[in-house]
Amino acid sequence: MTKWMESQIETRSRYDSELLEHAYAERASSVTDWRSAPRFTVDDVEQLDGAAKSCLKYIGAEPGAVPDSVEDAEERIEWLCRPTGT
Repeated sequence: MTKWMESQIETRSRYDSELLEHAYAERASSVTDWRSAPRFTVDDVEQLDGAAKSCLKYIGAEPGAVPDSVEDAEERIEWLCRPTGT
């Protein structure tokens, strides 16, 4: 097997593991108290912010600022989509 193929398999395996972990966290948060539900990691937050900002910039909207204390994904998206007056 070539090195390229091995790296593709490793990358896919890592992404699959991350998606599965995130799915279990979402499932756990649906049946537990929200205060004890798993939180997003720094990488998840950076990916979420980056994707939302890219979408907003594509349509010509300026993304809003999100306080660091906001950890919930939906709340972060709401902060990013708030009008900025520009």
